Amino acid sequence: MFNFPNAWLKWGSMIFIFGCGPLLLGILGQAIGLVSMSANPVGIGILFLVSAWPAIGCLAIGAIVWAWRRAREH
Repeated sequence: MFNFPNAWLKWGSMIFIFGCGPLLLGILGQAIGLVSMSANPVGIGILFLVSAWPAIGCLAIGAIVWAWRRAREH
């Protein structure tokens, strides 16, 4: 679907989407009144906490590798 320049960006994006997606969908659903999150969403919050930092790390490494390779080509 998308053409990522390296595997770090690909895996970082997938971790971010699958790890942060449930929390973001819950917040969006609550904002538009589709879902009532009166219960404490601890599970999806922990999923966000556990997945956000590795995803950011993978994306940062991928951006550095991509910039390094691009600078060496020019």
